[in-house]
Amino acid sequence: MTSRLILPKRRRSFTITLDDHHVTFGAAGGGIREVFISGPKIGSQMDILLDEISVLISLALQHNIPAAALAKSIARQGKEGQPTTIVGKVLDMLTKMEETRFPE
Repeated sequence: MTSRLILPKRRRSFTITLDDHHVTFGAAGGGIREVFISGPKIGSQMDILLDEISVLISLALQHNIPAAALAKSIARQGKEGQPTTIVGKVLDMLTKMEETRFPE
């Protein structure tokens, strides 16, 4: 079992809007190590589910599991293999960001 990267109390983050969802990425240890996805209707069942999914993605990133490993297991559609959910879109973004080193 890999050890979890413990994040500093203060870390860089940035937020984007993607398909009516707010997605915040937190950087530490040279890469994105946490994700927060909030739905358009705060407090809804979907918003709560996205919170829980965000925790799972963040824990995977903190255990050095590549986003690409998660992204290849999600539902896709069409010839281009586009993700079918906001979670898939976030994982695809993370996969592209894994090549970028973020300042502490």
